[in-house]
Formats: sequence, structure tokens, C-alpha cells
Amino acid sequence: MGIIYLSHSQIDLWQHCPRKWEYRYIKGIKTRTTSAQFEGTIYHTTLEQAFLYYIKNRSYPKIADCLDVCGTAWYAGIDEDPYMDWGNDNEEALLKECMTLVAQYMTHYAPSIIPVEVELGAIGVIDGVKIIGKIDLIDINGTVVDEKTSSRKYTDADVEKDYQPSAYAFLLNRPISFENHVAVKAGNPWIQIVKTQRTLKDIEWWVTMVKGIIAHMNTGVCPPRSDKKDYLCSPNWCGLWDICRRDLSRVYH
Repeated sequence: MGIIYLSHSQIDLWQHCPRKWEYRYIKGIKTRTTSAQFEGTIYHTTLEQAFLYYIKNRSYPKIADCLDVCGTAWYAGIDEDPYMDWGNDNEEALLKECMTLVAQYMTHYAPSIIPVEVELGAIGVIDGVKIIGKIDLIDINGTVVDEKTSSRKYTDADVEKDYQPSAYAFLLNRPISFENHVAVKAGNPWIQIVKTQRTLKDIEWWVTMVKGIIAHMNTGVCPPRSDKKDYLCSPNWCGLWDICRRDLSRVYH
């Protein structure tokens, strides 16, 4: 297959389901954007603009200005993607939720953060394959910060087993302190800060794992990974379910 480049998102999707990775990144088959994905993108974009504003002006914008950025990005995103899958969600209720999360973050958490790098692009190489990534934020202490939205609270185990901090440590070529800033949408929306570390040994382990994934990808064998306990592998949650079930084109030897 000849893999040229990979991102953390590609690696993460491969681990979830190799066939879904093939459909998206090799065959270019796209699925409709979900409401949760859209809300997460707008939330992330709004904070990104606030951090960039700080780097330029050495202070954060007013909360009202952040909410204006959020609303503008929201409606622009809808215009760009009119076939979005809203499911059972209410568009205006989601916008209100997104704005509430932005206001909470900018009020209670942003004032303690001094950003020095925002959306930092980085490239590494493993077995001839470029590993690309974009790091949300690096603060003045060198801590790597990732902004997320989630329908549930994160646990320490969620972060400890997450490969994303290891990918960032590899791309930065150093051990890192890492923080997940999670906008939790369950119940009353709130912000959760979960911290972890990645060492040189963590980087080495991650590189070894990625080498194995690259070797497997290059075979062209991309089987589905169906797990009855995995709710994402179902007709309700996977936009490629029907295609996958109809696809009889492969003969693996």
C-alpha cells in the first residue's frame, strides 16, 4: 500500500477499526459530520482564537468577544456543511451549551494559562513514514495542553492509556507534562483538567507500536474489527456500517 504519512488521528482510527481507516484515508469515503463532532470543532476553534489573541496582545479577549467568535464560527460551519447529522439534538440548544463551556473556560481557566505556541505543527519520521501532528497549546512552562469536549467525565485511566500524549512527546522529541482540558457536557456543563506525563520510555514504546501498525498497513489487509461490546461498531454509530456489510470485494490470502 505504501504509506507516506500518518497522523495520530489515523493511528487512533486504525486501532479502532482498520477497515474504517481504509475507507476514510485510502478510498476517501467520508461520513456525515455528527452534532458532537461539530460542537467540539467550534469549541476548539473559539479557544484557539482566544489563545492566538493572547499571544498577539498579551491579554485575553473579553468573554463577549469570545462568544461572538463562537456564534460566528457556528453558523459559518453550518453553511459549509448543510448535510450535517444532528440526530436527536437541537441545534440552538447545542450552541447554547457550547457557549456556556467557552464562557466557563475563559472565566475560570484561561486566566492562569500563558500560551507560547498555538496549533503548533510538527513532523517526525518512523520507518520512512512521516508522522504529522498539530499540538493545540504549549504553555510558558512547556506543558502540552489538549482541548476536548466529551459527553462524560474522563478518568485517570482514560488519560494514562491514551496514545495522543505519547504521539506529542515523540513529535516534540522530549518527555512532556500533558494536560487534557475536557469540556464535559454531562449534566451541567463543566471543565475538567486531567494531568499526566510521558517519558522517553513511553516514546520508545509508542514508536515500536507505530512501526507494527505501519507494517500491517502496508500489507493492504484491513479487516473490520467488530466487537459486540463496542457500541461504535453498530449501524446506529458507524456511518460506514452498511458499506462495510455489503463490501465483498476483498480476497485475503
